[in-house]
This record gives sequence, structure tokens and C-alpha cells, in this order.
Amino acid sequence: MAERNLMWGDRHAKQPKSGRKQESRAAHRRIAGRPIQVNPDSVTSGENSLERWRELTRAGSAAAEFGKRLGALPDQGRAAAIAWVDPDPAAAWAKAAEGPLHGAPFLVKDLFDVAGVPTRAGSTFLESERPVPPSDSALVKRFRELGAVPIAKTHLNEFAYGATGENPHHGDCYQLPHPDRLTGGSSSGSALGVQAGIAPIGLDRKSDTGDSSRIPPAFCGLWGVRLVPAHWTIADVFPLARSFDSAGWFTTNASDLAETLALLLGLKPDSKPVQGVWVSLADLGENVPEMDEALVAVAGRIARPASPHVLRLVRETVERSLAAYSVIVAREALAIHRPFLEHHADAYDPVVLARLRRAQEYTDSDEAAARSTMAAVGSLLRDAVAEAGFVAMPVSPVAALTKAQSDDAHRARILRLCTPASLAGLPAVTIPARLPNGLTGGVQVIYGSVDSALPLSVLGAFA
Repeated sequence: MAERNLMWGDRHAKQPKSGRKQESRAAHRRIAGRPIQVNPDSVTSGENSLERWRELTRAGSAAAEFGKRLGALPDQGRAAAIAWVDPDPAAAWAKAAEGPLHGAPFLVKDLFDVAGVPTRAGSTFLESERPVPPSDSALVKRFRELGAVPIAKTHLNEFAYGATGENPHHGDCYQLPHPDRLTGGSSSGSALGVQAGIAPIGLDRKSDTGDSSRIPPAFCGLWGVRLVPAHWTIADVFPLARSFDSAGWFTTNASDLAETLALLLGLKPDSKPVQGVWVSLADLGENVPEMDEALVAVAGRIARPASPHVLRLVRETVERSLAAYSVIVAREALAIHRPFLEHHADAYDPVVLARLRRAQEYTDSDEAAARSTMAAVGSLLRDAVAEAGFVAMPVSPVAALTKAQSDDAHRARILRLCTPASLAGLPAVTIPARLPNGLTGGVQVIYGSVDSALPLSVLGAFA
């Protein structure tokens, strides 16, 4: 892989900026002689943009269009994805605030509160233990203030403790374009809803997937952002593990993700040139040439190959993160669910229950060691980002999983690439890349601060 990186490095180093841009665009069309598309569109992306929904709202037809699109979902897909729908869509649109997102519907992962609607977190019993929320979660409230319409809540892996999009209570979430492939999780319903075109924004909360703001976009050909723990956007959401929980959302295109980031976080475009580095699957010990080619084609538009020093730092974080992450998540999740286990153990998803039971085997010493590793990994990755500007690396070595592939081995391969940013508490943007077979992968762009305008510049390269 060193030879391959040298090839890319020489190509970019010897050309002026304009030449690099032209070359990278050409490269994504002809790598290995095969057509590889960057910035894939879902079947409804043009009709599922913020601007299109604003047009529908101005025309007075948004509520009817939403009903039409929701009704077009197959019954199984709707049951697996949708937890609640506003019973009066016309009134919801009529009440929408006048703001820059006026009339844009958004999907709320059922960990965020919507006033007057039970929050169930993909379970069958949480609403019996938790009162119906009298107010919106802070992120839902802010989207409302900007004029968006919280039109539906979406299902997830139970309590967000899963990476696949499977839920035994409500059904597994399969993609519409690829009905044998799961959406990924835990934000399965939000991903399916945006992919299907019923709303241009789907709220997410990062969880066991390490995380939900990266895997479903990569699997479903969407754009996503993961923010950071202890941020105002996540403070009042039903938790899985507070050390890692962070908010995010999906869109069908780069421009919409940039617009919502700017509005929600108050970001202003930065005129500084974008600088960052790319780390490939092969760099990280994964031999998946077809996926690597597609991801390098995307990353080549915004980044240069990583230096040996940055590559060493990133490799170390990948090798050390997963074990520590698993211990901390398990212990924190067990603390949250311990009060429920006595009365509701039989109601849990058996997979989630098994994870909570295993968490009882970890000791205080195990957690202390894991938190020490977390601090070390965080330092390493922050150093890499500080040196490079940003680090672009794969979300997953594989495309969307089938039901048969949804096992611990695949989960570990995916999580080892996603958990470094989680342990470091760094934000990331996910950029989709289409494979020759029509499935998608994703590039995660890890950057230094949630207040940085860097993602606006990165997304601008794909707008």
C-alpha cells in the first residue's frame, strides 16, 4: 500500500491545484477501467431536497405529497421504519414557523422527545416507565424554530444498542433499492425514510454502532454528520452511553447537509483552503480493492494521502479502540437499564439483553483500563487531525449487510474503523460513494471541533 500511496502522492504533488481537481474528478470515473460514481443519488434525491419541500410548502401541497410518499412505502418497510406519524399533517404544515427551513419535514429518531408523543426507543415497554414528554428535545425544538416540521418518529435497533437495523418488535429495516440489504443502525428508520423520500432530514443519535451517523449513510447512499458528546444537541435525549452519545442527521445531498449544519450550529463559510489526508482500507489491514477504489476516488477530491506519521497514529487508534469502547458502552448502558431489567427482562430484544448481561462481567478495573485507553486513543487521533487538518477514512470495509451477514464478525470489522472518532469525541461528516454493483460505501471526514466551518468547505466540494 505504501507504493500505492506514493503513486497518489506523486500525482497530486506534481500538479497545480486546478490540475489536481480535474484529475481527481477524472479518476473517480475511470479507476480500474470501471465506472465508479461519486455523490450517489437515491431514487428520490432530487425530489427530496430542502428546496423541493420549500416549493411544495409554498404551493400548499407539502402535506398531501408527504401522505403520498408515505403511502408508497411497502407495508413491511413502513412498520419497520415509522414509530409515529403526526395525525394531522395539514395542521403541522400550517403551524410551521417562518424560517429558512420553512416547510421541510424531518424525521425524529425515537430517542428524541416530541411534545405529547411517547418516546419508546425501539422497545415495547419504555413508555410504561417514562412519562410522555411535555416538550421537545432541544434539537427538535431548534429545527422547529427554523421552520422545519417534525412529521414522524422513526424506529431503531432497540435502545440504540445495535448496528444493523434489526428490531424483533417492529421488523428489520431493509433498503428499498436493495431489498436484501439492511439499512444499518441504529438509526435504521431515519435512514430508510430519507432514502425513500418521505423527508429530506432524518435525525440520528450516535450509539452502539460507533456510530449511527456514519454507518446508515454509508450503507444507504446518504450524507450524514455526527456531532460530539455533551453538546446541547444531545443533552436531553434518552441515553445509551453518555460518554459517546452524540446527535446527528442525514440528508440526500451535500448542499442540504451543509445548509443544516450552518443553520443549526451557526457556522459561517471559511475562505481558507481545505486541507486533509486520506487513510485507505488497505492502510488499515483490509483487503477489499473494489471498496477501496471507490472510497479513494471520493477522498481524492478533498484530501491527500496521509504522511507516514499520521498513518501510524491512525493505525494505532484503530487497533486499540474497539475493546475499550465495548467495555465503556456496556457498563454505561447497564447502569441505565439496571432499573428496568428486574421487571422487563423478558420484553427486551434477546440480542440487547445478552449484551446487558455480558456487561455484568466487566469489573471496575476493566472500566478503568478502558478509560485509560480512551484517553490515549483520543490524544493520538486529535494529534493526527491537528497535523493533517482532517482525517478522511473508511466508515466500513463492507457495503450494506444482508441478514445472514449481521454477525459479530462483521460488526467488529465495521466498529474498529468507527470507534476511534467516538473515543476521541471528534465530529465527523460522512460522504457516500457508489460501488459498481449499485451498493454504497462511505468516507468519514473526522475534524477537530464542532464549531469549525471545515465541513462546509468539504461538502462544498461535492455540492
